[in-house]
Amino acid sequence: CDLDAIRVGHRVKVVFKPTDGGPPVPMFTPA
Repeated sequence: CDLDAIRVGHRVKVVFKPTDGGPPVPMFTPA
């Protein structure tokens, strides 16, 4: 997500993005 669009205290959810040959990486998106 756009880091300028979120602030401390905003609700987010975690999503897991695939990687090339490794485990999925957790990323955050606005809830």
